[in-house]
Amino acid sequence: MHRGTIVAGVTAGVLGIGGVATATAAPLPITLDFTSGTVKVGSLASTTQTGTTRLVGTIESDTLVATFPATGVTFAKATAGTLGITPQATGTITGRPNATTGSLDLTGPISYAISGDQGACTIAPTAPVTLTGSAIGFADGSYGASGSGSNASIGVPSAGCLPYLASAGPLTSTALAYSGKLTIPGFIPTPTSVTVIPPSPAPTTPAPATPATPATPAARPGQLAVTISRPKTVRRGSSTVTKVVVRNTGAGTARTVRVRVSAAGKGVTPRATSKAYATIGAGKSRTLNLRLRTTKRAAKSSAVKVAVTGAGGLSAARATTLRLR
Repeated sequence: MHRGTIVAGVTAGVLGIGGVATATAAPLPITLDFTSGTVKVGSLASTTQTGTTRLVGTIESDTLVATFPATGVTFAKATAGTLGITPQATGTITGRPNATTGSLDLTGPISYAISGDQGACTIAPTAPVTLTGSAIGFADGSYGASGSGSNASIGVPSAGCLPYLASAGPLTSTALAYSGKLTIPGFIPTPTSVTVIPPSPAPTTPAPATPATPATPAARPGQLAVTISRPKTVRRGSSTVTKVVVRNTGAGTARTVRVRVSAAGKGVTPRATSKAYATIGAGKSRTLNLRLRTTKRAAKSSAVKVAVTGAGGLSAARATTLRLR
């Protein structure tokens, strides 16, 4: 039996696992809902998204290139204490298929409106923000994206921006990490039923009937989540420990779970950059005490990112900031 050609073409093409996409008369609608994430802008504090970031656009069934116009992009407000950051798309965000990773990578210009108890300012983009996607989960549309891009204020920073900046130079967006769901109506998440082409007529003399084999119950999926505690401020040249907790919040077992740790600041090095777990049972967690080493010439702060992946396209990411004195 063969599944419907559009299902086999579009979904296989998006995931980069082969298959030929079938062209249609009109692009298909596509929606990305990032329900959680973190963002750090230059020397500003790392902030956590407080609502759903939604990208609404279309995807071409032949090229699998998605477009999200600014009018269809809404970002959740991010907060850090009394500081508020509201991202804003200033042009079309483009999603391009990545056959190597089976993901949809996003690129587009994003500006930041910053307000707080010391005033307000606006940071306009000088280069697009690039987000590398994770493998797309067929069954539930699970999706993640992370990356960075350069942003600078317009000309000399205004007086309203100065209280938030460590210097008058350009700012860089770092520690961008999002997780959520991708939807292409009728294709992702995978429909519960698809059109099946009837088999050829049975021969005149049918073969003896054999007992039907009971269907194997579908495995229940796992779901990964990760948290990282904010490390204490330390002196340059010393080390500190922060706790990373990886949880399986799904109904099934998470398999081949790998934890990767990276630090963006100069002079900051994680003692261990990766950890692997064969399985994490449903509702179970694993704790990793992460030691961060610093040199005497380390930067004033460093973004520390933890990315977790698992078999079947499971992924989660979280970031925090290590400050030094």
